[in-house]
Amino acid sequence: MNELMSSTESHDTQAFAALSEKLRVSPNDVVKVYEEEFTRLHAQARVKTYVGVLAMSNTKDILHKTASRRC
Repeated sequence: MNELMSSTESHDTQAFAALSEKLRVSPNDVVKVYEEEFTRLHAQARVKTYVGVLAMSNTKDILHKTASRRC
């Protein structure tokens, strides 16, 4: 679990902030979804090199769909 948390902590917080602004969602929501996706993908991945990139992409997609439903 420490590996998962350190990945989130070391991830560029500017990316979370930028995604939060772009999608007009709370930064906490971005981090929460990212952590869930990272954990899910990390558990399934055979090669873990790009898990963070995939988790961020999935986070963007999930939050975009959620934000679209609210409008």
